Amino acid sequence: MKTPGIYKITNLVTGKFYIGSTRRSVRSRLMEHNNFLSQNKHGNVHLQRAWNKYGPDAFFFELLEKCPAI
Repeated sequence: MKTPGIYKITNLVTGKFYIGSTRRSVRSRLMEHNNFLSQNKHGNVHLQRAWNKYGPDAFFFELLEKCPAI
């Protein structure tokens, strides 16, 4: 099911975070972030550098708010 919403990616080591939103499924968007980060191809250079430095286990992906489907 398509669940649009607002999500957060938190670096558990530094406490810094990335907030995003999507009209598509939050789950698939977070998987897309994970894939880009794992391939060293993410568009956000700060997030990518942190991922490279601390590794995937240092990050927590969460849904902050579901939004109504458009």
